[in-house]
Amino acid sequence: MYNRFSNVFDSSWWCNMLKITDDILINRVGIYDTYIKGKQYYNSGRVREVRSNSDYDYFTGSVHGSSVYTTTVNFNDYGNIASTSCSCQAFKNFSGDCKHIVALLMKIRQY
Repeated sequence: MYNRFSNVFDSSWWCNMLKITDDILINRVGIYDTYIKGKQYYNSGRVREVRSNSDYDYFTGSVHGSSVYTTTVNFNDYGNIASTSCSCQAFKNFSGDCKHIVALLMKIRQY
């Protein structure tokens, strides 16, 4: 379904359509500290290899921490976050988005 990827940084018109505010990110994490850690990951350049499908409603990226984690974000037609996933244990064991997803969303928002 999402096998056609393009370099996210080739075009940035789509960024204005996506809703990725700090308030939204904070509300999506279970613990505020997770938001802070995700912001630190983003600021330290741990988000790499970000790609999107041609509709810019599906993004995937590698976030480097104690391991390399695969993170994904899906947006709906209104630019809202529809779903997220991460290969880390925290995402599997706790409710809310993990720091890796926060970092990926901040990287997407950058453009």
